[in-house]
Amino acid sequence: MLSQITPKQKTSFADVDKLKEQLESKEDRIHEWRQKIDDEQKQLERENEDHNDIFFVDVVDFYRNIPTKLLKYLSRSSDFLQKKKKEKKRKKNDPKRKQHRKERLFLKCVMHAIPPPPERGNNAR
Repeated sequence: MLSQITPKQKTSFADVDKLKEQLESKEDRIHEWRQKIDDEQKQLERENEDHNDIFFVDVVDFYRNIPTKLLKYLSRSSDFLQKKKKEKKRKKNDPKRKQHRKERLFLKCVMHAIPPPPERGNNAR
């Protein structure tokens, strides 16, 4: 890289050895950075598998992409809500749930059919 500097360019470096070392370690630093990004991505995916509360958008995160991110979020939210609605409907029609509901209703009726015990107080005989 240093040999690419033309004689017309006047450039000086305070510490040439440090610059050479930095240039030589570039590939290693890129590899370390990519490894770190991959590790973070795997952690996020595991977190999402556990809690399903992370929304991934395949765009670079900067100001110009805000509308794209918003549209993708709204689309995903709509899909999510439709799935939840279907799931709720399926649970509502579950025979076990209906049986449990009947049992609760029966207990409620029984509890209201039994008169409360008489109050004890000064007027009690």
